[in-house]
Amino acid sequence: MRHPTLLDAILHKRGWRRYEVFVTQLANAGARAAKHYENPRLARVKSVTRTTFGRWCAGTQEPRGDAATVVEFWLGHTVKELLGPAPERELVLARSLHDASLAAAHRLDIRFDTSFLSIAAPVPGTGGVWHMDGLRILDGTSVAVQMYEAALQPGSVVIGPEDLEHLRYFTRSTRRALLLGSLGAQGADDLYALDAAHARRQLAMPVQRLSIPMPYRLDELTYALLWACLNLDDSLLADDGTLHIEQQRLDFHLDQGRSAAARTAYSDLSQVGSLWLGSHACAAFVERHLKVDDVSPVMWSRAQFGEQAAAWLLFRERHGVLQFMRDRSSRLENTPGCALCVPESAVHGSEPYERLLLLLMVALTSIRQRCGGVAVVGWLPVMSRAVAGWAVA
Repeated sequence: MRHPTLLDAILHKRGWRRYEVFVTQLANAGARAAKHYENPRLARVKSVTRTTFGRWCAGTQEPRGDAATVVEFWLGHTVKELLGPAPERELVLARSLHDASLAAAHRLDIRFDTSFLSIAAPVPGTGGVWHMDGLRILDGTSVAVQMYEAALQPGSVVIGPEDLEHLRYFTRSTRRALLLGSLGAQGADDLYALDAAHARRQLAMPVQRLSIPMPYRLDELTYALLWACLNLDDSLLADDGTLHIEQQRLDFHLDQGRSAAARTAYSDLSQVGSLWLGSHACAAFVERHLKVDDVSPVMWSRAQFGEQAAAWLLFRERHGVLQFMRDRSSRLENTPGCALCVPESAVHGSEPYERLLLLLMVALTSIRQRCGGVAVVGWLPVMSRAVAGWAVA
């Protein structure tokens, strides 16, 4: 018995296996593909004979030319994949997305220069891939992603019951993944992100829909935090074994009055791994050698870009240093200080979402200043007004 093709399985799953339904869907796909590729000729792909349709489904004849372009655009797989055998494993396919949702995903890559979002699944049923490139320090990473049509509700957007089967199928693995809810079918171009782990906890209950809170809208701030967290976490996980070994070798340097461990001594580490190890070493060095008499200490940070500021936001060692300085200065009149120097070229040379990470770092230290923590000084005028606005807010 011949194994069914992926094309046959997809058409059965989506209720398009009847010839009359198939040619209607094919004509609609041709019109959408013509608009998407700006190629009017694709709109002429409106029908095939019943015999050709049967051969396509059986895998004995493949679509060619404009018909192949339309079918690949429509179903999200290459002709070779569609005419190949359907996977024998359990396969739950996601519903087709509205054209406006696909356009919203494309605009995300235009809006954020480090975003490369591919909604189409490289393997049927597995979801797409979202690659987030690094800039100066971050190494770049990828995460599995699946987009669904969503509806707007008070305080949240919801993915409806028609997608619950695929939601449970996609989130059953404990891998890291993201869900994207799109309002494209509702006439809006907003996208909302949710960690698959949070979705899995919701779906463990007898629910009829999946809710994504409104603050999870993919704006500059949300993307900046996703970009930084995913990149830092994945790089540190990749370096985990090497970091454990190198951390044990730091005692020699920490016992010195001055430490000058070269970056070349840690060639096996990624840039993020080296950043963490340096942060850990500096924190330990400060705790061993900082002596406070009658003057509060002032610390200088070389952070000029959001990538560097992300370490202040997400590395526990950085928070520990700030807390240590505050505790050691608690009986003094002056608070400890943190000096930053951000040249104008660094401001103009970074994207708005990356600058937000730097401003979050400033906001963090400004808040600590109010409660006896770290002050921020040494800013150039190009940033001072923005920083003041954040501090007041």
